Amino acid sequence: MTVRRCLLAAATVLIAGSRVAAQPRPDDQARRLLEDGRSDLANGRARQGLDALQTIVTGFPNSAYADDALLEIGRYAEEVEKNPTKAREVYDQIAKRYPQSDAAPGAYLQMGRIAFTTAASQGAFDDALANFQRVIRLYPESPFVPNALVASASVFRRAGRFDSAIDAARRAVLDHPASEIAPEAQYELALSLVMAGDIPGGIEEFQRVRSAYPASPAATRALNATTALFRLHGGDRPVFLKDPGFSLVAGDVLKDVRALAVTPSGVTWIASNKTRSAVSYDPSFKMGSTLSSEDPQTLTLSPAGDLVFASKLAVKTGSGGVFSFSIPSEKPGEMEVIDRIGAATVLVSGDMLVSDLKRKRVLRFKGGTFASVFPDRSEREVIKMLTTPRGDVAMLRKDDKSLEIVDEGGRVTSRIGPRGAGFEWKKPVDVAIDAFSNLYVADEDQGIFVFSPKGALLTTFGATDVKKSRAVAIDLTGAALVYDDRTEAIVRFK
Repeated sequence: MTVRRCLLAAATVLIAGSRVAAQPRPDDQARRLLEDGRSDLANGRARQGLDALQTIVTGFPNSAYADDALLEIGRYAEEVEKNPTKAREVYDQIAKRYPQSDAAPGAYLQMGRIAFTTAASQGAFDDALANFQRVIRLYPESPFVPNALVASASVFRRAGRFDSAIDAARRAVLDHPASEIAPEAQYELALSLVMAGDIPGGIEEFQRVRSAYPASPAATRALNATTALFRLHGGDRPVFLKDPGFSLVAGDVLKDVRALAVTPSGVTWIASNKTRSAVSYDPSFKMGSTLSSEDPQTLTLSPAGDLVFASKLAVKTGSGGVFSFSIPSEKPGEMEVIDRIGAATVLVSGDMLVSDLKRKRVLRFKGGTFASVFPDRSEREVIKMLTTPRGDVAMLRKDDKSLEIVDEGGRVTSRIGPRGAGFEWKKPVDVAIDAFSNLYVADEDQGIFVFSPKGALLTTFGATDVKKSRAVAIDLTGAALVYDDRTEAIVRFK
């Protein structure tokens, strides 16, 4: 019996040991869960994918894959759920809990990008830049460093610190020529040079984008930028000539056109009061989707490149939102509906500005809730607004015929028109902006006035080719699309 018991005990130990050996190690389980989670997210199974990633975070917090799981969760919150607040909280967990991990520099990079995307103050700019610089200084061997350098260059450029922007972009180009972001680094260097006033240097760098990375999306943008720059700076004065080969047949869509806009993907939108809608046309001018609305007013783009379509009673955005607005009345507890919207734009912070033509004020809304009068309580009949690449707002006023440039804090930084050195417009009706922050003001009887970012008149065009200007937009090549209200046609100048 004693021998039998010993043999039985030994067998039990062997069986138990084999079962333990058969169980996967925690790191192997975490790795498989990470692979499954990524696969599920990539194939549209979001709930299963996020569950797998969360299991790693809670069940295997000490594994080598916990930081990667958090990074995936953060990216999903930021890119798919469009919830930057939630995403930043997740990235912050990585930075605090796993500061030595390979995901930590990625977390700092994404926190910086979120801060930069919504930067409405110097503090926000500083926050974004601090996160990018952490990547560069604390993780010099990380593959995220070139991304952080390019992002830093973008921050500097938007803040007007062009020398610093050029230095950061050049470091990314020279030190990381084989990185995935190398084409964008070269493009950022070119753009920063142009904005600093070095047009020949910028054109040369745009040409390098095309020659070094011909298959990249940046190469196409570089070609468009070069085309626009040659038009603007290839001679003594910018030259815009009517394109005789351009003709758009669009029926009723081209009747009583109120506004035009061209998106970063090259889609042209036309807002027509005749069809009571905004209609899209792809780069080959094949008709696409339509947004219906009573009494269309203006079209513009958000800082993210989404369409902002203002009509008399509401504002629609390309991301799918429809917003109506009200403000507190003089009677406590009662609200007054804004029922005569003249224009709208979205700020970098995500706030929306709405021109109220009835009250002759511009109103600021946060999440659909009234926040303040913008920039002050003075009367303004604003008929068009757009947000510039620097995050300022250009407001075209009907009352005094001027174009005001106001920063997000409400400070008027400059004013153009109605008269200045070499020009005087009579009836401005629309304004557009190009990739280099040049402004295009459409005057009903005098064609288009083109101004530099500093407000100097560069040229005029269209007075003899357009009988009655009503709307203007700038396409990806820098060509101007002008709606002629009298002939009910769009004229292209290139």
